[in-house]
Amino acid sequence: MEKIDEAFRSACRVLLGEEIGELYQFKDYLLSMVPKSMRVKSSVSGKDICLSRDYYCKNAEFASLEEITGNSQKISIDDIKDIDALLCSLKENMSYCGNNNIGNSRDVVDSDSCQDGICILNTHQVLGGKFIAYSHGIRRGEYIFGSVWSGENSFLMRCQGMFFSKNCYESYLSTKSRNLYFSFNCRSCSEMFFSFNQVSKQFMIGNVSLPKERYHTLKKKLLSELAEKLKRNKKFPSLFELCSGVDNNE
Repeated sequence: MEKIDEAFRSACRVLLGEEIGELYQFKDYLLSMVPKSMRVKSSVSGKDICLSRDYYCKNAEFASLEEITGNSQKISIDDIKDIDALLCSLKENMSYCGNNNIGNSRDVVDSDSCQDGICILNTHQVLGGKFIAYSHGIRRGEYIFGSVWSGENSFLMRCQGMFFSKNCYESYLSTKSRNLYFSFNCRSCSEMFFSFNQVSKQFMIGNVSLPKERYHTLKKKLLSELAEKLKRNKKFPSLFELCSGVDNNE
């Protein structure tokens, strides 16, 4: 999908100040904290079907939304004479449904449970959004990559539990904030790097307030180093790994 790759490059320019490569190169990294989905074969056509979670019985029957729409089979009167016959008939005629992409959705690939999603790749449970890849549980967002359970955001990468925010990378449980990097539980904040549990603050690195000019000088240096490591390794330790001393680039 050329459009989603272009969107990823745009997001990298916004978040990191430069492009770091093609989207597919970062698939494993972006999916690493996303709930596992499931891919099966349709019992109707043999085509691939995506399901938003991997809880389904592997031996069940599956069909895509377009394959079952308008084709529901009626149960015979003879099959409802007792509970055993009814259950047997239901078992024979029922299948799980995947590729549930409805509403004003288009350019949706390898995704399930998307409503009003545009240009969506390998993402599940979307309610309104565009240019989203390798994510799960996104509500009304755009330019979202490798993120989970977030709403009303734009330009997120590797984030979780973010709301009403924009331009955030590897940040968690924050709201009404912008330009957060490796930060946690920030509310109404902006320009934060490795900062935690802050309210209405800005220009902080490691919970230390800095003059605006000094902050931007350090931020530029840190982002340049981060971009170089991403280009080289195609991944970077999460905030939790960094706090625990783990380096997954070793």
